[in-house]
Amino acid sequence: MEGLRVMGDPSEFAFNYFKEGADEIFYQDVVSSLYGRENLIKILSKTANNIFIPITAGGGVKNLEDINKLLNSGADRVSINTHGLLNVDLIKDAIKKFGSSNIVISIDALKDGPNNYYPLYNYGRDKSEYDLVDWLKICEDLGVSEIFISSILNDGTGNGPDFELLDLVKKNISISIVYNGGIGNFDQLIRLIKDYSPNGVSMSSMLHYNLLSRGKVNIDGIITGNVQYIKSKQVPKKITHMNLI
Repeated sequence: MEGLRVMGDPSEFAFNYFKEGADEIFYQDVVSSLYGRENLIKILSKTANNIFIPITAGGGVKNLEDINKLLNSGADRVSINTHGLLNVDLIKDAIKKFGSSNIVISIDALKDGPNNYYPLYNYGRDKSEYDLVDWLKICEDLGVSEIFISSILNDGTGNGPDFELLDLVKKNISISIVYNGGIGNFDQLIRLIKDYSPNGVSMSSMLHYNLLSRGKVNIDGIITGNVQYIKSKQVPKKITHMNLI
């Protein structure tokens, strides 16, 4: 998951999507586990005061106290990735204490070989010891009610969803699935919904670039990260602008 770009204040994007009719906001601090930081609390508190749709938040969740902090800061549900792969008991204990409806398992999936996918952790840098199918079944057996699955290789490319990954998931588990990664135009989105009927679809690039092009978010105050990319108004050629309305 290298090459991510700064695009602005997350709470501004969330507020605009709320106004446009989004069903849910998914906040993921993708490098929190890698760098051991906790940045979501402030963002969550700011966002929860302005929008009134469910928020799922995750990143660096390593114990029950972290989950409790996120829920108390405005998250409706908490996603677990890295520390769930490293300690399955965390998932079991979280479901027992907070209920399965409040816990989401986030999976960053990478194809490695002709028929193999693996869950990654630590910002997509490390391959877990589990085969993806094995991990999906473990999560289902633990009582997980929803999987948020992202295609590492497709994410941000606009090349389209990873349909091979979706086939694998659909074939092996029956719990709720939200898919993320690679959607670059409306036709790809329609095919995904018609052929796979996921419980939800997560999009970022198509929507984010649309807000930027319409001047709906302010980038003047952003001084850290790769801001030159945004100020130059560059957009990946394969990604079409789209709004939710």
